[in-house]
Amino acid sequence: MSLYIVDGRVVKAEGVEERHAELIAAMLKAAERHLEAVEEFYIRIEGVEYVGRARGGAAVAVKVGGEPRGVALLRAGELLEAYLSSASNSSTIRKAT
Repeated sequence: MSLYIVDGRVVKAEGVEERHAELIAAMLKAAERHLEAVEEFYIRIEGVEYVGRARGGAAVAVKVGGEPRGVALLRAGELLEAYLSSASNSSTIRKAT
């Protein structure tokens, strides 16, 4: 269950409620306006916990399930690295940032 966000827009959501996806994207966009860089984040919406990693205008959030938050955060980091390194997505990220 993961969520990919580029430049404040949801580009891919897997197993995440649409309402939650849009709220998380809006929160990250708002945070970027006030903070130099958001690298790690924790968001709780309606009792559902999400953690994520962000870099260069791209972010990946994952639901915290039956695992510790730190493990979920590591998974989010791995997904973000894979997303950034994939050839098909790198041009999309460059255009969006």
